[in-house]
Amino acid sequence: MRNNQMRKSLIYTLVSCWMASVILTAGFSMKAEAAVPDAEIPVAGMDVALNNYYARTASSSQEDLENPVVGIPAEVPVEEVVSAYENVAVSRCNDYVNVRSMPNTDCEIVGKIYDGCAATILERVDDWYRIESGNVEGYIKAEYFVTGAEAEALVDELAKKIATVNTTTLLVRAAADIESDCLTMVPLGEEFVIMEEENNWAKIEVDASTSGWVSMDYLDVVVEFDVAVSIEEEQAKIAEQEAARRRAEQDRLAYQAAQAAQAEANRAAQEAQAQAQAQAQEGAPEQVAADAPQETVASAVPVDSSNAALREALVSFALQYVGCPYVYGGNSLSRGTDCSGFVKLVYQEFGYGLTRRASLQYFDGRVISLDSIQPGDLIFYPEPYNKNEIGHVALYIGNGQVVHASTPSTGIKISSLNYRTIYGAVSIID
Repeated sequence: MRNNQMRKSLIYTLVSCWMASVILTAGFSMKAEAAVPDAEIPVAGMDVALNNYYARTASSSQEDLENPVVGIPAEVPVEEVVSAYENVAVSRCNDYVNVRSMPNTDCEIVGKIYDGCAATILERVDDWYRIESGNVEGYIKAEYFVTGAEAEALVDELAKKIATVNTTTLLVRAAADIESDCLTMVPLGEEFVIMEEENNWAKIEVDASTSGWVSMDYLDVVVEFDVAVSIEEEQAKIAEQEAARRRAEQDRLAYQAAQAAQAEANRAAQEAQAQAQAQAQEGAPEQVAADAPQETVASAVPVDSSNAALREALVSFALQYVGCPYVYGGNSLSRGTDCSGFVKLVYQEFGYGLTRRASLQYFDGRVISLDSIQPGDLIFYPEPYNKNEIGHVALYIGNGQVVHASTPSTGIKISSLNYRTIYGAVSIID
């Protein structure tokens, strides 16, 4: 959720206090932008708390400072508002805890909150909290949360900073220095996870093989927490996954049917040709003449030179696993794999045996131009410090997009074809 915004220089001034401010909003994400002291102050929400805090710390005087936060008296000092960590909770459990409609384990389950999610405490009822997290509001036993200083200590561990490129092409450098070597280029609109920051530079994960530094002047930054999921959201997600599985199975069956039809056509053509040759050798010209049209018809059965059914089935199968984890050296599409493992396992389902390393997979097929790529082809990206070596591979899915096992932070995801500089493309399918 990205319902709270302010300028990026501000958010990094407030790392030690911003999490507490989420008590003023229903969500747990915010956009970071540059603070303008004379700008109009919002009337409610986290923006208010953070803008007021910035105004308080940026000025040597509190005179005439207003506190328009809804529900908080104007005379309450701002620093007390932003330090109220006791109203921010972070879940600590083995897997997830049910969110109930009332403070009773016999009551309706309205959602689930997984380990490490953030919530706003709305009310304390005996040993229960009434919380709000994402689109879920309900009750959870207090024993499954940490608050106060314990919650504050988990901010850096659990919050994720997402950077979106806001310029046409952004150079990714080896160090936080404009004179440093350019490792690759990333395009407008691509999103990356920020790993660390230094002097208005951010180190981003481009993919598993490449990370580097970009100027924060060309990023829109959102800080995100995981939040609870409602029963409706969970059911919708399950339905979406099931629909993806059904599409993949339908495409697989269509591919198999096309293969069977082509095999039958080839068999019929071969039989007709063999029969014609046998009759010709036996000196039966009238029978050869009678069978000639059959041979012509059989040999005229169209061949799908583009392998469209196969390509569609392969892409559908791969897309089932978007959101699954990235695991270096892993060999499971659902439990985790890396970039080369992902394409190997996808192709394996269709009878192709690719090598395991991206740099070797480039030689498993036929090198093609980017102008001729089709869904199912492989796109390769270079190593950051050696543009002549391959460091990453992705599967082209059409419409200028690829699916790939990207990074440990993002898992298997969809990116634009040109999310970074391209090394080349290969067709595995003849």
